[in-house]
Amino acid sequence: MRFFKIALPLLNVILGVALFYWGDVQARKIIVAHGGALEEGLVDVAAEARYFHYALNAPAWALLRDRRQGRWSPSTYWRDYDLHYFLVVIVLWFSIGFAIDRRLSGGYFERAPRKTWWNRILAWVCILWGLVTGYSIMPSFSSILPVLKSVIRGGYGWWWLPMGLAWSLGLVAAGLYFMFGFKRKLSQI
Repeated sequence: MRFFKIALPLLNVILGVALFYWGDVQARKIIVAHGGALEEGLVDVAAEARYFHYALNAPAWALLRDRRQGRWSPSTYWRDYDLHYFLVVIVLWFSIGFAIDRRLSGGYFERAPRKTWWNRILAWVCILWGLVTGYSIMPSFSSILPVLKSVIRGGYGWWWLPMGLAWSLGLVAAGLYFMFGFKRKLSQI
């Protein structure tokens, strides 16, 4: 069964293109509402749909860090930063889909002994990526209290912190799983 390792990256890229387009439309509406031009440029978070996709893929965003200096620019999709972002998203979701397909293939899901170098490297990559993701979402907030209030009220960007922290904790947990892997029959899971 090879469904998830193909479907998850494909669906995520399609969703990303749609959300990036919608974010560009949101930003252009703001520009048109101000007479077609802004003196200082438009803040990047005006493209809220684009940032929702960044939150859905927080590890990819954290790995690359947006280099637009906080100013909005139209999505390039297949060039520059956006191309690199989508490539990391494809690798991320291919890896997740591969793990799901492997688990659903039936029989035994056996881990290599935890002493192998591959498991140690994979474990540390997951743990460090999780820590970088968690650290990357925090500097954008000056204080945790206003963020928690925004999450409770459902204000702008309320989804950023919960999604980013979920990814961060998930990657750290996956790293610990790879570090202390074990053998288990699928029917016991």
